[in-house]
Amino acid sequence: MPTFIKAGFWEKTDKAFKGWLNLDLQFLKASNSSTSIADSGDITISSIKQTLTTSATAIDVDINYSGDSSIMELILNATSSVLTFPAGTLCVADGVASGDNTLTLSGVSGDKYLIGIINIGGNYSVVSRNFGQ
Repeated sequence: MPTFIKAGFWEKTDKAFKGWLNLDLQFLKASNSSTSIADSGDITISSIKQTLTTSATAIDVDINYSGDSSIMELILNATSSVLTFPAGTLCVADGVASGDNTLTLSGVSGDKYLIGIINIGGNYSVVSRNFGQ
């Protein structure tokens, strides 16, 4: 049931009255936007949700985001790319651990990857999945 507000009143209802603001919808709109990252050999993760279309075969990734997790949608315009994260990051690509801080993506040009970055106690874990085209 959505939460509505009008002039200092909070109310949970199925349908709002005229002039009431649906706070749940506003929150979804604010948190569902993504930031585009410029294609480069060096990128910075700085928000909860980002997109990157790249043909780079090697990318150094810096994490400058204070939240617990971030998602990146990456479209690969090459057949492979290696992303290098900060030292100590654990990386898993399509169920296979790299053993270090590198995430190796390989597939067909145009493949879409979802990359999750999780911060647990100051240590990052990165997992990716190729969803094809």
